Amino acid sequence: MAGVVKKSCSVDLSFENIFDAGEPTGGMADEPVRADTGDQRDWATLDTALDITVNVIPMVILLFFVGLYTVIRPWEWDPVLFVLMHFLTLFPLVLLAVLTYVSARAIASDEQGA
Repeated sequence: MAGVVKKSCSVDLSFENIFDAGEPTGGMADEPVRADTGDQRDWATLDTALDITVNVIPMVILLFFVGLYTVIRPWEWDPVLFVLMHFLTLFPLVLLAVLTYVSARAIASDEQGA
């Protein structure tokens, strides 16, 4: 092995200043949201929002169909049919909104207890 040349490399492996980035300018994503009055809503965090996204998407779909069938009526005008159709769409929407709120509170309290 006559032609092998060893080079030395100096790499700074100190971890002293990695986490010393100074004061953050904004809040962390998982910090509780504070209302204007100063009270703290512990359930409104990014993790909770991501957990309830599975309920928000069907709510948006239901609202889309409510708007669509309010503007465009593919059937003849019948007030009974109109009210029944919107009731069958809006009632599950309200139930899903209540369920989403209750589940967000339960998820946040479970995360705080863990």
